[in-house]
Formats: sequence, structure tokens, C-alpha cells
Amino acid sequence: MNALLSNDLRLRVVSSIDLGLSRRAAAAKFDVCIASIIRWYQRDIQTGSAEPASIGGDSKAIEQRRMLIGLLAGLMNNAT
Repeated sequence: MNALLSNDLRLRVVSSIDLGLSRRAAAAKFDVCIASIIRWYQRDIQTGSAEPASIGGDSKAIEQRRMLIGLLAGLMNNAT
């Protein structure tokens, strides 16, 4: 499993790129793989933060599960 990297490092990398450093140069400077830097920078552009997404279940799957439980509960109540 990959080691988790600090949010401070992510912020420094993204800030360096914003100031004109190329992604490849940032990877070399901070000793982080280029793929991670690209993902962090894209995440920062899309969400306004390079912080990692929360770890957990898929929110769409959770919502679908809740809907199905509600439907089943309604069917069970109507059956009695």
C-alpha cells in the first residue's frame, strides 16, 4: 500500500505549479511521482482543494440501498 502524504505537501506542490513550476519539475523537487501530482492538481482545479477524498462507501450505492430499504419497508407494511 502506498504511504499517505500530508496535505501540507499537496498544498506546496499545487502552489508551486500555480507559481509556474511544471508538473515534472514539481515531481522531481518534492520527490513524488508525476501521476500523484497530476491527480492532486486536477483535484484542486475541480474541487478547490488537493486534499484526498474521504475514504468510505460509494454515496450513490448508499443512496440506492436506502431507497430499496424504503421500498421494501413500504411493501411489507402494505402486505400486512
